[in-house]
Amino acid sequence: MNITHDRKEGYSGSFKKAEIADIIFYALLIAWPILHFSIFYIGVNFNAIMLCFQKYDTVTGELSWDWTYNFQKVFFNFSFDSLMKTSIKNSVFIYFVGLIFTLPMGQILSFYIYRKMRGFRFFKVVLFLPGIIPGIVIILIFKYCTDRILPDLMFKYFDIEFIGLLSNVGTALYTQMFFAIWTSFGSTMLVYSSNMTSAVNESCVEAAKLDGANALQEYLHVVFPAIYNTFAIYFVMGFIGLFSDQLQLYSLYGEAADPQLYTIGYYVYRNTLVASKFDYPFLSAIGMCLTVIIAPLALGLRRLLDKIGPSTD
Repeated sequence: MNITHDRKEGYSGSFKKAEIADIIFYALLIAWPILHFSIFYIGVNFNAIMLCFQKYDTVTGELSWDWTYNFQKVFFNFSFDSLMKTSIKNSVFIYFVGLIFTLPMGQILSFYIYRKMRGFRFFKVVLFLPGIIPGIVIILIFKYCTDRILPDLMFKYFDIEFIGLLSNVGTALYTQMFFAIWTSFGSTMLVYSSNMTSAVNESCVEAAKLDGANALQEYLHVVFPAIYNTFAIYFVMGFIGLFSDQLQLYSLYGEAADPQLYTIGYYVYRNTLVASKFDYPFLSAIGMCLTVIIAPLALGLRRLLDKIGPSTD
């Protein structure tokens, strides 16, 4: 009896040691990402929030508390700075174009690929290319096509001279929007197509076909309700990006984009790169104001979409 009892105690002790080893291993495994998150997300954002309520002394270079100075400066720029007004106008315009065109087109193309309609492989290749080829390569090819090849072709065959779609301020914004939409389709279609394949009940699709439903009816009454949650997430994420979307301006122009093309995202990003430390509190206050505006509206929009969404029954 004593030998058996001792063996059980030995097994129990070994089991506890294994548990402790697993806990230590798990702790070491997650320590680095937690440290990274704490420093580069929590720490950076906490510092940015503190900067909103401080300002640098231009003589001594020291920080001092001022609870309203930066916000007054932000509200003044929103009201009277022409560059800020242009940035806001472009950001809102880009958002509504994405809402009206990009969001439904992403679903339509995804449904086209999901149904494996004629030519779906061609669309998969063309629209997935930006996600496969490195971004800088796609940007260089696109700039070369719009500003070198296209003007040469127009002059050669139609005797029309122009300086290029990205170099011309009148066409640059629309060209950038086309580029941003095209490069975003790959990831959008990957998510939507995968969601359609996994979430749509094939028996419901077959029943709809037997009832004489066409492709549009199948999408509206069977597919869309099944992927509605994904649609709602994209809808809300698009709204959240209203004041952060750069429209890839920095990738296309660096710091030299024309002021008429600015978005709020590019305005803040560019000024952060070129600013001195004296401008950081002001830029932090801009980010804080935009967050205070967008965050409650995004939460309300998500709640509204949950209420009005179609039933999957």
